[in-house]
Amino acid sequence: MEGRIITLEKLLRRARLLEIDNNNGHLVALGTTVKLRSLGISEIGVYTIVSTAESDPFENKISDESPVGKAVLGSAVGDHVKVNAPAGTLYYKIEDIQ
Repeated sequence: MEGRIITLEKLLRRARLLEIDNNNGHLVALGTTVKLRSLGISEIGVYTIVSTAESDPFENKISDESPVGKAVLGSAVGDHVKVNAPAGTLYYKIEDIQ
């Protein structure tokens, strides 16, 4: 328990407030929720882009440092993105940004 407290204290000491310009909600940025259509199998997923410390795949929160997170950052609705994932190359279309 003490180890976890130390880890959290370190995170809090290094925390910084980020000012993100996502073009008035028109671009994918940290904290936005994005609807992605997987091309080829037409499956749709809704994900929130968060920091590594906040990521939780069971709640559809993906890290900005993950392959999908990196690929969609800065993209707009209608853009097609290519993701180089460990399982292979994936292609998505951005359907919506919230």
